[in-house]
Amino acid sequence: VSQNLPLKYALFSWEFAWWFGYYGLSWTRAGQTLGMRAWRLKVQRLDGDLMSWRDSALRFATGLLGLSNLSLLLTRSGLAVHDRLSMTEVLLLPKRG
Repeated sequence: VSQNLPLKYALFSWEFAWWFGYYGLSWTRAGQTLGMRAWRLKVQRLDGDLMSWRDSALRFATGLLGLSNLSLLLTRSGLAVHDRLSMTEVLLLPKRG
């Protein structure tokens, strides 16, 4: 088992890089992942600009396990912990005509 430990760390790092790359590219270029497009959601900075890679990294790292979404139940601001920390917001886009 310990012989495979370096391989496990390498694979985990590779997966983590792919996931962050997917979310980072999606958020910094269009503000939406494929799933967010289907649900008409968009993430952006509080000032209305697209997220930077720094914003994306902070939002990704603080929202990794999805537990920060539970904070929506405890706050009236409508912002999850990862949104407050990365100074971002999620918008519901209008339906297309």
